[in-house]
Amino acid sequence: MKTWLEPYGHWGFSDEFLQYGGQSDEVVGEFWSEGDLGNIENRAASSSAHIYGKQKVSTESFTCGGPAFSLYPENMKQRGNRFFTEGINNTLLHVYIGQSYDDKLPGVNAEFGNEFNRHNTWLMTSTFFIDYMKRCNLILQQGKYVANAANFIDTPKMTGIGDPTLPKGYSFDYINNEVILNRAKVKNGYLVLPDGMKYRVLVLPKLETMRP
Repeated sequence: MKTWLEPYGHWGFSDEFLQYGGQSDEVVGEFWSEGDLGNIENRAASSSAHIYGKQKVSTESFTCGGPAFSLYPENMKQRGNRFFTEGINNTLLHVYIGQSYDDKLPGVNAEFGNEFNRHNTWLMTSTFFIDYMKRCNLILQQGKYVANAANFIDTPKMTGIGDPTLPKGYSFDYINNEVILNRAKVKNGYLVLPDGMKYRVLVLPKLETMRP
């Protein structure tokens, strides 16, 4: 049986989440089509995958609330693009509900989730959007994510620590004590992991609780 770990980072996570992700077969994030939900979760999921040598990083994609049938591919694409740059490479559309009746329009839907169903007015013309997402996933699964820095995170602090914050244009992964102790080596000025990830800088935040 496969193990599956999804972070709910808007409540916070610690280095233990990274470690649990390393022990799971699949690591999964989450993001919503609007708002801030996902801004923490996906960095957590992708970091866990990167530092433990997992090539695929999935995410529950385009979850939403608010009025039904109010969103469409044009206003979803920007959020998708953001999380591709943070290491997500396997988007799981949320949510497709089977429509059993042709006379029940515009169809049955959950209270949260975009209406990816056959009664939606834009579904049959969304080929370009779906193909774009599939192509991005395929390409991004081929190589290694490029992160300039590894931001150390330690229990019991919540995610989001970046001290100092990296300048715009630079990316990072979170890294925990287990990976630093057991998987990381220093080669030619880089912090290198056995699966090919490498970081130029290790960021140690001002933590009063950091363990020896």
